[in-house]
Amino acid sequence: AGDPKFKDISGPDGKPDGKIDSRDRTIIGSANPDFIFGFTNTFTYKKFDLTVFMHGAVGNQLLNMSRMNLEWNRTTKALSRWTPTNTNSDIPRNGFYYSKYGGYINSHFIEDASFLRMKNITLGYTVPANLKFFQSFRLYGTVENLFTITKYSGWDPEVDTKGYESNSTGSPAGGQTANAGAGMDYNSYPSMRSFTIGLNLNF
Repeated sequence: AGDPKFKDISGPDGKPDGKIDSRDRTIIGSANPDFIFGFTNTFTYKKFDLTVFMHGAVGNQLLNMSRMNLEWNRTTKALSRWTPTNTNSDIPRNGFYYSKYGGYINSHFIEDASFLRMKNITLGYTVPANLKFFQSFRLYGTVENLFTITKYSGWDPEVDTKGYESNSTGSPAGGQTANAGAGMDYNSYPSMRSFTIGLNLNF
């Protein structure tokens, strides 16, 4: 009671056999989006210019391994986990991770990672100078990763942890390739938001 529940999908003859084993493994998500998209444009008004770059993905999923390791007893969600007096919960019981099936990958930790991100936005203002050394100058400000719209509960839906791990020989960890390891988020560092102010001189 209180452990994750797994569906009996198949047996030796391809039909449910009342046992949970390797034959019941199935695809529960994909790191590959249905489509990716982007939008970039530059708008001008008098001496002002505004450049916008947005991009995103739709239809991909992430295995939130950070939540898998933290939810059962290391976050505030643990306060609502399954107990004998709180049976109407989707948070497994304390210690489930060390039970027979507790550490198995399951759909509870597969999340929709579709997103829309404001990757770059730059606002500039050009001033004619007509001075001896330069003709004009442009002041501008840029923001990288201004905001991200997503339902993903982790820090960043645009991550790939396992695909880039390598062992001491330099080969992917566990024989894993970037494609096979895609779609895993295990304490990945999020994309940083940065602010830049600059000056362009036209000589």
